[in-house]
Amino acid sequence: MKVKRILVGLDLDVSSTQVLKVVDFLAQAFGSRILLVHVMEGLSPRRVTEAFFESVRAAADLSMKRATETLDRETAKRTEAVVTYGNTFASIIKKAREEEVDLICIGARREERLASVILGTTAQKTVRKAPCPVLVIKGRKPVQFDHILVPVDFSEPSKQSLMGAIDFAKVLGSKITVLHVVEPVILPYVGFGEAYVPPLPLEEEIRTAKSDLNTFLDSIDFRGVPYECKVRRGRVTEAIRRSITRSNVDLVVMGTHGRTGLPHALVGSTTENVVRAVRCSILTIRPEGLTFVMP
Repeated sequence: MKVKRILVGLDLDVSSTQVLKVVDFLAQAFGSRILLVHVMEGLSPRRVTEAFFESVRAAADLSMKRATETLDRETAKRTEAVVTYGNTFASIIKKAREEEVDLICIGARREERLASVILGTTAQKTVRKAPCPVLVIKGRKPVQFDHILVPVDFSEPSKQSLMGAIDFAKVLGSKITVLHVVEPVILPYVGFGEAYVPPLPLEEEIRTAKSDLNTFLDSIDFRGVPYECKVRRGRVTEAIRRSITRSNVDLVVMGTHGRTGLPHALVGSTTENVVRAVRCSILTIRPEGLTFVMP
């Protein structure tokens, strides 16, 4: 996974400070060029006077200049800042495609005020439609990604996300935990509600999952990256949340699609639930060959 060109969507609010710290860290590690993009949402020269539009744009230009000045001196030399107007999500995706960026970085909104609504619609739509990996930056922890958690479901997309995580870890000096979660089976009950299907005996279930995980990892090259494997039983989102807390995870890496591979089943429901629920940063990776059509 190359990270030579990073597009950063900036709101120019308080959360932008942490976003810039993380992006600066990544740019120094990967030697990346940075494109800072601020979109004046809902503002158009056709809807307001020219004088008002230009005054708002001038203020945004000044804020972007100051944002660039917070970066490391060498990083700032490789940084371009752009202010545009229109729909934020569509503008970010359009710019990412035009510039052929390798990574989009965007901050989560409302994290502190609404624990159950971690992402604003811009971040959600960007994860769904981006032509490249998306890093959703959360929290105020130190920017180093020392510990990366990679949940896998043995699908090809999850293998691709694991390989992307390994590429990150090699550059950043991170360790990786590969997690597989065995979920209880829930099937619709004829007539009403849901029926719980009794699983295999716990020991056998875990033993089978560990064997499958080892087989899944046989073709993965971890050379130079310390890693461990874990199998847990329960609901996927909850198991991931517990692992993040107990193991002090800094970054979760997940594919945007799992076993189904359906283009519109974003991240199946699993990745989207995780993106909303956890408090650490998340890198989502779209499977190779999967394309989206902009609305």
